[in-house]
Amino acid sequence: MRFRASVAGRVWGAVLLAAAAADAQCPTATFRDAEPDALLAPAPLAPLAQAPFPFPMWRSSLITPFNASEIATLPIQPRFPDAAFASRANCPHLSSDLLLWHDPSTWPNGVVPATPGADVTIPPNTRVLVSSCSIPSDFVFGVITVPSNSSLVFADANISLHTSGMKVFGHVVAGSETCRLWSHLNITFHGTRPQPTAISDAFEWTKGAWVTGTLDLHGALYSSTWSRIAADVRPGDSWIFLQESVNWQPGQRVLITTTSYKDARDYHENEIFALKAVLRVSADSSMTAIQLDGAVRYRHYAGKEYQAEVALLSRNIVVQGSELDSEPTDTSPLSCTDNQIFSSYACGDKFLTGYGGHLMIMGEAATGRLSGVQLYRMGQTNVLGRYPIHFHQVGEGGSRSFVQDSSIWHSFYRCVSIHGTNSSRVSRNVAHDVSGFCYYLEDGVVSEVVIIRGCWSLVLCDIPVPSNTWPSKCEPNAASQQP
Repeated sequence: MRFRASVAGRVWGAVLLAAAAADAQCPTATFRDAEPDALLAPAPLAPLAQAPFPFPMWRSSLITPFNASEIATLPIQPRFPDAAFASRANCPHLSSDLLLWHDPSTWPNGVVPATPGADVTIPPNTRVLVSSCSIPSDFVFGVITVPSNSSLVFADANISLHTSGMKVFGHVVAGSETCRLWSHLNITFHGTRPQPTAISDAFEWTKGAWVTGTLDLHGALYSSTWSRIAADVRPGDSWIFLQESVNWQPGQRVLITTTSYKDARDYHENEIFALKAVLRVSADSSMTAIQLDGAVRYRHYAGKEYQAEVALLSRNIVVQGSELDSEPTDTSPLSCTDNQIFSSYACGDKFLTGYGGHLMIMGEAATGRLSGVQLYRMGQTNVLGRYPIHFHQVGEGGSRSFVQDSSIWHSFYRCVSIHGTNSSRVSRNVAHDVSGFCYYLEDGVVSEVVIIRGCWSLVLCDIPVPSNTWPSKCEPNAASQQP
C-alpha cells in the first residue's frame, strides 16, 4: 500500500524527512550520499547567553545538584568528553564492501525492490547500503528479511523506511558505538491489530522486528538526557532553568513532569513542548535556560526537598508504530467515578487496543544495541512479549546488549522487558506515557542487569490483565527517577 502522512503533529525529525521527495530516485546506480557536515553534530555545550539576557531573572535562590535534597547529595549525570559528540571512527556506512540498494545489479533478478506491500529479502552473503534516495518514502514494504550472512546498513542521511516488519537473522546497522549518526532516520512499522490478538507461539509475530542476529541503532548523542528544574515554574512561564548542562537543540521536544498529587490517565499535569532556545546561563555554571514554544499551564514545583524533572523526548533515530493504525480506538470515556468516595479514576476497560511496533531481541546469539533512539507508539497492549524492546532468552549474551541515551514514550505496553537475559544495561533513558510496568524483569531470575540514571513519568498500570499474561498492575505513581 502507498502511504502519505500529514506533516502536522509528527515527532521531531520527521519534518526534515518530509523534505525529501516521496518518489525521489537516485541520479545514478552508483550514487552515495555525501557525509553530513560536522556542524550537524550536537555541540558539547549549549551556546552561552549574552547580555542583555533574553530570559527573566529567577524568583528565588537557584537549586543546584548539590542542594537539591535535604537528606542526600544526589549524583550528577557524568559529562561526556567533548570528542564524544563529534568525533567518529569505523563508520559502518563507509565500508568499501557495501552494495547499493538502488543499484539493479545488487539484486539477483536485476530489479530494485519498489513494489508497495511486497516482501523483500536481502541477497545472501551481501551487505546492502540504503541511501537517502534508495527507497520511496511514501509506501509500505511487506516483511524485510535479512539472512544470517547479510547486512542492511543505513547511510548517514535523512531516510524514511515503512514496513510491516523485519526478520533479522543477520545484521541491521545504523551507525555504531564509535560512529553515531547525525542525520534523521525513521523506521515505521505498519499493521492493524489482529482478531483475536492472542499469540500462542513465540515465533509468531507481526508489526515489528524479530532479531536473532544483530540490531545496531546509534543516533546523535544528547546529554544530559534529563535534568531537574532549578527554580519554580509557574503558569504562564515560557523560560525554565535546569540544574545541569544540556546540549539539546531548538525544535526538539521536552517533557516537564508533574509535581501534582495525581499522575493518571484521566488527570495529570505533565506537559510537552518544543524548544525555541537553549542557553548556558553563565560560563562558570552548568545551569541551563531553555525557552519553550508556549506557556506552561501548571505549576511545576522546585523546593529544597524535591524538584520537577525536564526530559528530552526527541532523538535523531526514530522507531515507531504508524500513526494510521497504532493508536487505541477505545478511549472514551476517559474517566469513571466511584459513587461511594466521589472520586474519578481512569476507566480500567479503556485504552486496550493500542497496537504499536515492537523490537524482540531473541536467543543466545542475538544482540541489540540502541543508543540515541526514540521509540514512539511502540508496544501492543496485553499482547504477551510485544513490548517496545524485549530482550528474550538471550542468556549470558546479554552482556553485548544495551539501551542507552534513548526515549520511550507514548508506549502501549511497557518500556524495556528483560527476560532470561543477564548482564544487559539500560542507562540514561527517558520514558513517558506508558501502559503497564515500564522496566520489566519478566521472570525475576536474571543477574547483573544494570538499570541506572533513568527518568520516567505517567506510567499507567490500570489496564486489565488477560489470563495468559503476567499481572501488569502497579500502584499509581508520579515521576520517578534513578540516581
